[in-house]
Amino acid sequence: MPSLLASLLLALSLAPGSSYSVDPSASALRFRVVHKFHTVHGQAGQLEGRALAREDGTVAVMVRVPLATLRTGVANRDQHMYEVLEVGKYPYVVFKGVGRLGPGGDLPAGPLTLDGQLDLHGVEWPVSVPVTVERRPDGALRARGEFVISLDSFRIERPSLLFVKIEDGCRIDLDLVLREERR
Repeated sequence: MPSLLASLLLALSLAPGSSYSVDPSASALRFRVVHKFHTVHGQAGQLEGRALAREDGTVAVMVRVPLATLRTGVANRDQHMYEVLEVGKYPYVVFKGVGRLGPGGDLPAGPLTLDGQLDLHGVEWPVSVPVTVERRPDGALRARGEFVISLDSFRIERPSLLFVKIEDGCRIDLDLVLREERR
């Protein structure tokens, strides 16, 4: 659910004012929740997002995911998930964050952290998303990362099976491909 987002920074350098858009056909957001008796895996489609290099040496990132695209492979479970997430009332999960580029707009070597806000289920919560960014041979950037959110923090009623609720933590895995926007 986020998120989503850091792969945008994978360029060896981002010129101030340059921007990248998420390629939804090449990007993925996966999630995992755990119940005492089993683990549920799912994914989202139609990811949207942008990364913009700023003059101050930072990169601003926004990623948005339509919650109605979440799928676990079981239609009944998916329908219940949409009800719990109140998709009609809160149709998107949105991450907005900022990361610091190196001197001259260079992406720092090693992991990059995006600090920002995750908006889910009508609640905004601060999150730090660690990502690894790399440049692909076709010039696109690929950002991968994972983080865990607390369902309770977003006031999401955790479903139960046999009177046992799923665990509070929901792991989010991001694999974003970003393509430079041409001016």
